[in-house]
Amino acid sequence: MVYRKCPTNVTFQEFLQFVVQSVKLGQTLDRHYAPIVSMCLPCQVNAKYLVKQETFAADTVSVLEDIGVEQNKLEVITSALHENRIENTIPGIVKTAYGRLRKIMNGSKMAETIWKSFQIQGYIPDAVDLPEPRFQSEDDYKNCKYFIDVVMETIKTHKMTSEKSKRQRQKVLVNAYRNIDRSLLDHLKEIYEIDITMFGYKELPPDEY
Repeated sequence: MVYRKCPTNVTFQEFLQFVVQSVKLGQTLDRHYAPIVSMCLPCQVNAKYLVKQETFAADTVSVLEDIGVEQNKLEVITSALHENRIENTIPGIVKTAYGRLRKIMNGSKMAETIWKSFQIQGYIPDAVDLPEPRFQSEDDYKNCKYFIDVVMETIKTHKMTSEKSKRQRQKVLVNAYRNIDRSLLDHLKEIYEIDITMFGYKELPPDEY
């Protein structure tokens, strides 16, 4: 297997191959994509609630209601999870990404990569490109605060309903898995088999949107 030398130019299939190969070599996977059972041993925890990242907001509110959190506090938390979710999360995501990517990318590539990630996550419509005329120089691209302002402005002027956002995320997922080798998918299922079974995920990759 041949990996690209540049870490900023890796295909989805190459990333999945890297995961499978790492497991075969007995290497520890990064916590962001390692099986949950390899980190928190859920079978040894008598958990009353399981909150999934995919349905984090709804699950969190449900848990808080069940344990009897006061209504005024619940309303504040619900607002942060729903109404103010974008304002509360986007700036922090961008700052973290800038801190890591600036070491391996120039400003324009960094902005383009983060912009694409927000489209994948359903924050920005996939038909709305990064407004390059807004960036007059490389310094503009490197300016984290300026980039955040452009992103927030775009999200507000091209609002997506939760349903549209969900469909866009699903479309990206379907297209990403469409050309992945069957043998590679089989290896991935073996690696994440317990997670899939315990937490109710679908075994087969998505095939419709």
